[in-house]
Amino acid sequence: MNELMNVGEGGLSPVEDLAQQAQYYSQRTAFDMLQLGRVLTQAKELVVQGEWMEWVDRNAGLDIRGAQYFMQCYAKYGLDPEKAKLGKSKLIAMLPMTDKERDKLMANNDVSAMSVRELKE
Repeated sequence: MNELMNVGEGGLSPVEDLAQQAQYYSQRTAFDMLQLGRVLTQAKELVVQGEWMEWVDRNAGLDIRGAQYFMQCYAKYGLDPEKAKLGKSKLIAMLPMTDKERDKLMANNDVSAMSVRELKE
């Protein structure tokens, strides 16, 4: 346990360094989800009708519902890095909200500190 608390180069303990990495990759994952939503949205317009589900499975490794979530998130949030910081689960949880409801929620609450359950309520 003492090894985790020792300070290394850069002034961070190994566990603090890993915490920073976890936060970075978590935010990046959500932004990549929005990027994937953009790619899927563009591809859907180009893929031959009737071949979409197979294309998604073969090229994105997703089921159709997952692809739809990513596309909906992209349609609703664009490539907004501030929204991406909220994480994939929160972005998906806010999909049913109207723009007005979501803007009010974000203006009056620290959504980043809320749980997904709290968002759904």
